[in-house]
This record gives sequence, C-alpha cells and structure tokens, in this order.
Amino acid sequence: MTSDPKIMYMHYTEELDTLTAEQVDWEPYGTYYRIGAGMADLNPKCLEEARFWRMRCPLICMWLVEYHQPHRVMRQFGLYQECPPQWQDTDHALHRLDRKQQRKITDWPVHHRGH
Repeated sequence: MTSDPKIMYMHYTEELDTLTAEQVDWEPYGTYYRIGAGMADLNPKCLEEARFWRMRCPLICMWLVEYHQPHRVMRQFGLYQECPPQWQDTDHALHRLDRKQQRKITDWPVHHRGH
C-alpha cells in the first residue's frame, strides 16, 4: 500500500463505487422497532416544541438559506429512515449568495419570498 494521498483516494473511491445495496448496513443505529426510544428520558421542556423537530423547511437568515432536512439523519436518533432518503433539490443558486456579491439586495425577506 502507498501513502500517496492521490492514489489512496482513487483506491478508496473505487471501493465505494463497487459496493452493492446488499453490502451496506442500512440500519447501523438499530432496527425499526426502536422508533422514538429514549423520549421518556428527556426533560419535558425539551419536548415542548417536538412538532418542529422533523419539519422540512428552509431556514433563512439574511442572505443564507439552508434546507432543514431531518429525514436524512433519522437513524441516528432511533427513528426509521427510508434508504436512501428521497432526493430533494436544495437549489444550488442559493449557495452562491453572499453579502459581498449581492450588496444591492437590501430587503432579504422580499428576495427569499419564494422559500
């Protein structure tokens, strides 16, 4: 084996590219029956806004818009996640926005109204 990063990267990506669905552990955090396990241990204050935890929506802060996609990390919290998760376009144009290049935009709520 070599220590050249380029060769190591090529080898690593080739291994990933040859994986089949049968070779992937789709439920590494446990099985479907554990949905919501551990909720009883939480402080009641933590559960007050639980209805927002899995909301799929854009999070907007001035020029920055990121989509909240909790369905992509559900297994880590003992919840069922379809594998692979359903694809969602996160609009790459949003990722090109920044304050330097968009100085002329002064009313960000109006600019992001479509989200």
